Amino acid sequence: MKRIITIILASLICLASSGIALADTYIPSRTINLVYDDSGSMLRIDGTQTCVDTWCQAKYAMEVVASMLDERDELNIYYMSDYVGKTDTPPRLRLHGSRDANAVAANVAKIHDTITHASNTPFAAVKKAYADLKLSHADENWLVVLTDGEFEDGKFASRQVEEAYQQFTRSGRVKVMMLAMGGNAAQIKSDEARGIYFEHAVTTKEIRTKLTGLTNQIFQRNALPQRNSTAISFDVPMKQLIVFAQGKDVQINGIKRGDQRYAPSANVHAMYSTQSSDPKPSCNLYDESLNGKVATFNGSFLAGDYQIELTGTPDSIEVYYKPDVDVKLYLYDEIGNDVTEKPKLNNGKYKIGFGFVRAGTEEKVPESGLLGEPEFEAKLINNDKEMAVKDGDLVEIRDGTLDGDFHALYLRYNRVHTKLEPRTVFFTNPLVWETEGRDPFHLTKDGLSDGNEPLTAHIRMKDGEQIVDLTAEQWAALSTPDVVEIMPEPPEDEGRKARKRKKPEAALPFKFRAEKDASELGKVLIYPTVDAGRVMSLPRDIDHVMMKGCTEFAIGESTAYGCSADTRVAIQNDIKWWEYALDWLARWWKWLLAFIIGLGYVPPVKKYMPRIPRNLSIEMKANKIGKNDSSTRGEFKRSVLNILPYRRNTGTLKLSGVQASGINKVMQLKATGGKKVILENAKDYVKKDITFAGIPVPDSKKRKQFKFGTTQPISIKTENFIYNCTLLGNKTRKGKSSQKRRK
Repeated sequence: MKRIITIILASLICLASSGIALADTYIPSRTINLVYDDSGSMLRIDGTQTCVDTWCQAKYAMEVVASMLDERDELNIYYMSDYVGKTDTPPRLRLHGSRDANAVAANVAKIHDTITHASNTPFAAVKKAYADLKLSHADENWLVVLTDGEFEDGKFASRQVEEAYQQFTRSGRVKVMMLAMGGNAAQIKSDEARGIYFEHAVTTKEIRTKLTGLTNQIFQRNALPQRNSTAISFDVPMKQLIVFAQGKDVQINGIKRGDQRYAPSANVHAMYSTQSSDPKPSCNLYDESLNGKVATFNGSFLAGDYQIELTGTPDSIEVYYKPDVDVKLYLYDEIGNDVTEKPKLNNGKYKIGFGFVRAGTEEKVPESGLLGEPEFEAKLINNDKEMAVKDGDLVEIRDGTLDGDFHALYLRYNRVHTKLEPRTVFFTNPLVWETEGRDPFHLTKDGLSDGNEPLTAHIRMKDGEQIVDLTAEQWAALSTPDVVEIMPEPPEDEGRKARKRKKPEAALPFKFRAEKDASELGKVLIYPTVDAGRVMSLPRDIDHVMMKGCTEFAIGESTAYGCSADTRVAIQNDIKWWEYALDWLARWWKWLLAFIIGLGYVPPVKKYMPRIPRNLSIEMKANKIGKNDSSTRGEFKRSVLNILPYRRNTGTLKLSGVQASGINKVMQLKATGGKKVILENAKDYVKKDITFAGIPVPDSKKRKQFKFGTTQPISIKTENFIYNCTLLGNKTRKGKSSQKRRK
C-alpha cells in the first residue's frame, strides 16, 4: 500500500504541475475536486486486524500536491466520512494556489492538521464533488477519485459507477480520473474518448507502471525523464522548475549551471502525520520516511545541463517543468519563402507553419520530447472571413486585411496563445481583355466611313485561379486604355534586316481612341481612325490591321496591369481604282513633270551640237599669182535656246574674214546628235562656189536636210583665194592670223 500511495503522490504532482506548463500568454484556471476515501480500510485491511499506513501515504501526497498548486488552481477536498447519511455537505477544505510562500505553507498545514472520523465509502461524496464542479467557471475541471474499496459497501455496483461517470463527462467540461487500489476496490472500464481514465493496481508490483501509464495519458511528459539524480538536462528553455526530493533531513539549496546559481523562490516542507482519525484508533500506523521538500525555481533557464544542489541523502528526486515558450505562426509563399515578418503581403496561396520560440524572442525552439507532440491551430481572419487552419495547410489569402489568433496545445493540457499582428494584403494581378467580333470597317478615300461605330472590349481581372469582374472602385481607378496599331513581328527566318524594316508605331497610319463605357463596368469602346492624308498610301489589298491595348489601375498597395492579345481588326477597302489614279496624279505630277523635262535633256531625245570651238581658224590658200597664203578667222556662236529640253542644239557660223561676194557669210547650223550638222539655210549656198566636204549644196528638196561632217572642211573658192574651214580641229585666238608666202 505504501507503493500505491507513492504513485498517487506522483500522479497528483503531475496533475498540479500540469498547470505550470502553460505559457504566460495563456494561463488557464483549473478546479480539482478530489474525493478522498477516509474509510476504515485506509487504516486496516477489511475483515482483519492488520494495520496499514494507507491513510498516512494519501495524506502526505495531498500535502505535496497543495504545495505545488498554480496560482489559478483551486483544490477542493471531499472527505467521504462527511457524506455518510448526508448529500449536501460542502468540501471540508478549499485550497487556492498562490505564489506567496506563506499561503502555500498554510495550504499544506490545513491538510496536515485535518483529522476525520474513519467511516464508510459513500458514493454521495462523488456526486457532491461533481455537482459542485458543474458550477465551476474554470477552464479545466477535474474530478479525481482515490479509493481502496467498493462504494456503499458493494451496494453501488461498478456498472452504476461507470454510468455515473459517463453522465458526468457527457458535457465535455468535466474529466474523471479514478485509481482503484487493492482487490476489493470498485473497478470500471476506461473510456478516454469520453474523458474517463481508470487504473487498477492489484498488487504493489503493478502499481507504479500502471499509474505512471495513466498519468502519462493525462499529463504527458510533465516530468523530466531524469529520476533520482541530481543531474538534470533539458533541450528547451524553461521558466519554472519544481524539485521534489523525499528523504529525512533533505534540504534543497538551489540549482546550478556552470558558474551561475539559482536559489529557490519557495521551499516547502511536507511530512508524515501521526494521527489517522479522531478519536485515535487502535490502528494508527504511519510511515516516518514520508518526509520531503518541494522547491520552486522561477526564472529564465536556457536549455542545457544543470546540477541540483542539496544536502542530505534523498530517497527519490522528481523534477517538473514549465517550458518558457511561445507559439509562432509562419507564412510561406508558394515557392517556400518565409514571409512571416512582412507587414504587407501579396494575395495568393500561403502555406501555414507553426513552431515554438523562446518566450519574448524570435529564437526558434527545436522539436523536443519535453513538448510532447504539440497540436497547432489558428483562426485567420481575412476581410472578416474566418478560416480555421492547421499546421501544413495551404490557404488562399485575398487582398484587404489579415489578422487572427492561434494557439498550441502540448503535453495534452498545456496551451500557449498568441495573436497575429494585423497586416495588409495587396494584389498584383493581371488584367484580361476580351474583344468582341464585329463586321469589317469600311475604308474610303476620306477615312473610315463607320469609325463612329466602335469596337467593344471587356476588361476583367485574374484573381488567383478565377477571372472576376472589376469592382466599381477598381473600374473608377482604371486608366483610360492605351490602344495602338501594331506591326506583327516578321518571321525569324526573314532575318535581322526584315525586322529592321518594321515601322515604329508612331509611323503607322491607324490610330485608336479608347473610352470607358459609363453604362457598364469593364466595358471599353474603341474607335479606330486613319489619317485622311495617308489613306491612299495604304496597300490596295488591305483587309485588316492589328491593334493592342494596355491599361492598369492602382488602389493603395494593390495594382493590376494587362494588355490585350494582338487583335485583328477587319477592314473592307471601298476606294475605286480611278480614285487611286487621281490621287496618284495629285501626289506625283511634279515628279512626273520633272521626269518629262529631264528626259528632254537625255540623248538621243535631245540632239547636242558637237564641241565646235567659238573661234575658228580659216585657211586662205592663194589662188592667184602675186597672192600669198594666209589665214583669217571665223566665229561659232551657240543659240541661247539650247537650254530648252527636247530642242535640238543650233548655232551660227560667221565667216567674217572671207572675201567672197554673193555668198552668205552666216551659216545656220542644227545638231543631228553626232559629228554631223544640218545646214538650215542651205538654199543660200545653192550654185555657189562653196562645198561642204567637197560636196556642193544640191538644188533640190534634199537641201532642207543637207548634212555635212564637222571634221571635213568647208571650202569657198574666190578669185584670189580658196578658203578652207574645218569646224572641229582648227582653233585660233581672236585677232591673230598667220601668213604663209606662196612660193
